[in-house]
Amino acid sequence: MGQQSGATKSSRPHLEQGQRSALSRLTAQLALAVVFSSALGGCSGDARSATPTPAPAAQEGSAAPVAPPVAPPPAPAPVWTESGPLTAEAREILGSVVADPAPPALVLGSHYWVSNESAHDVWRETIGKLGGALAGVGTDQLYLFAGWQELSLLLALDFDAEVVRVHELYGIAFAKAETPEAFIQLWRDAARDAGAWDELLTAADSDEAVRKRHQRTLKVAGTIISARLGQVKRRNASLGIPCFLTDAGQYAKVRTLWQEGRVVAIRGDLTATSAMLTAASAMRKLGVPLRTLYLSNAEKYFDYSPAFRANIIAQPFDEKSLILRTRHSPRMGAVEGDVYHYNTQTGANFVAWMTDSTIQTSFALLKRRVEEKPPGKSRIDTLAAATVAPASPTKP
Repeated sequence: MGQQSGATKSSRPHLEQGQRSALSRLTAQLALAVVFSSALGGCSGDARSATPTPAPAAQEGSAAPVAPPVAPPPAPAPVWTESGPLTAEAREILGSVVADPAPPALVLGSHYWVSNESAHDVWRETIGKLGGALAGVGTDQLYLFAGWQELSLLLALDFDAEVVRVHELYGIAFAKAETPEAFIQLWRDAARDAGAWDELLTAADSDEAVRKRHQRTLKVAGTIISARLGQVKRRNASLGIPCFLTDAGQYAKVRTLWQEGRVVAIRGDLTATSAMLTAASAMRKLGVPLRTLYLSNAEKYFDYSPAFRANIIAQPFDEKSLILRTRHSPRMGAVEGDVYHYNTQTGANFVAWMTDSTIQTSFALLKRRVEEKPPGKSRIDTLAAATVAPASPTKP
């Protein structure tokens, strides 16, 4: 242990001297490196090179570069618009409306080629510019309403296939005639000679079977339609009321409905389970309110069945929606110049009656009407309740 300690102590001066020699050599090498680096203009180890070079100052009046803004993705095109050609999706939705089967028999065994109501003008201000959709039975009166209502969709639903074909003939006439005068003249030509439309039908109907059906309908109904249009024109002109047969603007709007595919004519039964329900579904998908439902006097021929109630409840009514109906009843009174009584009811009110009451017929419902002017016109605004029902006999 003593020898080892002594040896360590005796060698310490030699280590310190060696360290000093090595330090001297290192200092000399560093000095040479600095001199060499200065001569070359600096190197990566130079302190000046370690300092970041400042960016050149922007010139006066110049703006700093800005990244271009990112454009937002385009909004998807709406499925439904109030005007213009229909989108492919809208056409597909309207094409989903399903026709009802043919009825066992027609009312009175007759085809109603034209309306037998004369005083539709009493509703002109009521439905004026309501917009939205119109669904209804009948033929010429629907185009009268369309011109006043300024609607965006017309659903012509009638359980008589011949009435549907009359609407198809109307579509052909609207496509050909650019003015109300030309439209009326086309029907006069048909009344004089149904063959006058052969060229039109050939151009419109690529299917020979469809063309022959149209030719048969035109041969039977052309004269009747021409006479009816003349009556409608004369009455409204005498009252100073513009309509699609006298006013170029209204005619153009109605014609455009056909041109843009906004008219759906299909066999539809108010008491069946296909057309009314699928039409309601289509309107809801499109976001189109049903602003007018025209029933004419059809309610006279059936009771308020569960299917009919369901059809009414399903409709996309809003706060502006109206039911239009007529009734031939001496007790109710008729509008001057007509044999029909004219009644209106809000869509919401009718839905309430169909939902909450056990009332069975339109005649019972019309007992709740409020008379309006002119005489022969009324409205229903009485609220329905579950207690509204035919009176039952009570025990003494």
